[in-house]
Amino acid sequence: MTNKTNVARWGASRSVAMWMAVVSGLSAGACGSAEGNLDDSRHLEERRDKAISFYDDRQDVYAHPDATLVDLAVNSTPTMMTRSAAPTPANVAASQILGAARGLCSSERFYNDPTLGECSGVLIDDDLVLTAGHCVGTSCGAEDWIFGYYRTNATTVASMSSADFFSCKEIVLNRRLESGSSWIEDYAIVRLDRPATPRFTPARVAFGNHPFPQGQPMALIGSPSGIPLKIDSAGILRSLATDNNLKADLDTFGGNSGSAIYAQGGYTVAGVLFAGAGGDDYVPNSTNTCNVANESLWRETASGYAMRPILDKLCATPGFTSSRLCFNFKGAIEGIDSAGWVTGWIFDRRTPEAQVTVTVNLVRTSFPTIGTNFTVQTDRIRPDINQQFGLTGTHGFRFQIPSSYFNGSGFVGATVPDTSFPYAYNLPGGPMTF
Repeated sequence: MTNKTNVARWGASRSVAMWMAVVSGLSAGACGSAEGNLDDSRHLEERRDKAISFYDDRQDVYAHPDATLVDLAVNSTPTMMTRSAAPTPANVAASQILGAARGLCSSERFYNDPTLGECSGVLIDDDLVLTAGHCVGTSCGAEDWIFGYYRTNATTVASMSSADFFSCKEIVLNRRLESGSSWIEDYAIVRLDRPATPRFTPARVAFGNHPFPQGQPMALIGSPSGIPLKIDSAGILRSLATDNNLKADLDTFGGNSGSAIYAQGGYTVAGVLFAGAGGDDYVPNSTNTCNVANESLWRETASGYAMRPILDKLCATPGFTSSRLCFNFKGAIEGIDSAGWVTGWIFDRRTPEAQVTVTVNLVRTSFPTIGTNFTVQTDRIRPDINQQFGLTGTHGFRFQIPSSYFNGSGFVGATVPDTSFPYAYNLPGGPMTF
């Protein structure tokens, strides 16, 4: 609930102080209560995991005006719960409401929401969930990942079936525990017991190195305080430190750990939330008769770990493969216009800001038959591609087919050399005929 209405109030001294706090790891975790094979420091994190800002911009899924964020909440956002607490209608009805669980004043937002969630996550591949490292152990515990934990109106939680419930098959990696540090790399990748696709849809992730500038509009989707999913789309990216931690002013509470931090516009996952600002989510009101949301923490509240280093570590994991996340190249030949201009794009996931040299294979099939090869560079800025994949740099190419070819019929294709079989990446869309 940071004061997001006046960005100019954030001066250089405040930015430097906040940056130093990120680098020194002073932020605390943002996870709610949990059970299972977790280290003892988890409980300390739960008490310290509190983040709240001056204005509460969280909205229920049914009430949010952005259709893309709503779709991401419904189809890409599971909530971690203990197996016995899965949100069957009976469990929802029996759940302690937020107001009772936190001793809230009756005027507090989301007072009557159930509190079944423990941590948040985001689906990033068919059977992979990204979450905070402190939400899980190094092996599967008693937790399930549940899709559909959101309100369809002010009084109703969506109906869910066994098709929406997934258990943990494997912890692919947990860098928070592997790195031996509390906050440097607090993220984990969970493999579900079966593919969540096509019923659910993986969110797009950002592949670039620090691709988003300060001031980039950000959004967060998760289960604050264990209540049904909420969307905060009023955030702004405040900093991206050299240790790959990012800082944004988003409204986070216990239970938001593992929430995807989205860069708005392209709706790519910029990082995963692992910490808040510190302090209690709820504090006594002025008469000490009930608790209210803590509005005293007027500063940036969301600390996350950037997506690119997560992908680097995941794709370097022995035996791990993913055509969605760990490809070498991605691109396409898009079209040929009436004047013979060919357009396309490509980037290398391993060096996402670098230009790529593309080999063009041009053949005239009508008489007289001729053919040639030449190279072009990705020297054109493609804002659409950069936004879609979370990139910076030039990833587009454009060239004109010579008239000696284009006045007949033929085809054009494009390749780049690759390090793995078949040792060449043929750009989709080609060979394209003319």
